[in-house]
Amino acid sequence: DKSTGIFHGSVAVCDTPDGTFTPIGTEPLLNFSYSIIDQNLFVDDDGRTYIFYSKDCSTNKINGKGVSQTYGVEVSNDFTRLIGDPVLISTPEYSWEMQSGNTIWNEGPVVFKENGKYYLLYSANYYAKSKYSVGYAVSDTVLAKYEKPANGCILKGNDDTITGTGHCNIFRFEDEIYLVYHAHTVPPTNDK
Repeated sequence: DKSTGIFHGSVAVCDTPDGTFTPIGTEPLLNFSYSIIDQNLFVDDDGRTYIFYSKDCSTNKINGKGVSQTYGVEVSNDFTRLIGDPVLISTPEYSWEMQSGNTIWNEGPVVFKENGKYYLLYSANYYAKSKYSVGYAVSDTVLAKYEKPANGCILKGNDDTITGTGHCNIFRFEDEIYLVYHAHTVPPTNDK
């Protein structure tokens, strides 16, 4: 929204993936008083649909720090309305997630279900720095605070040729789950 500087989230539809997408409705679906980024969909086994997103650090201040946190909310299957209120599912808690000074992140949420458990993959730290990494958390319920192990960082750079590994997604092929992510191939020179 140019008048407020707040980022909202909308849904658009098209008959083909390479065509012109048309927004559903006249107002953003995720239209809050705070900025959101990194929306991602999850459809559960029962057909219910959820949107996960990051409450952006640009408008979310906690104890003097900018904090990006991950939320989830159910959405109607026609993507016209939210069902219930957003639920906080992840916030930076561990030292490996807090390597970016006065701004800290849990962003880029991806939720998937495996063997009856819900898994959250998320990124922590500043995307343009070498410490950008991927962590995971687990829940028995789709909309709940996901439990993180203290050593939950599962993907990080080698501090040499690959850094800033983060903002991932998954896809399944046959019996395998694949993780795709972006990275810096040369460490940033302005890193601490």
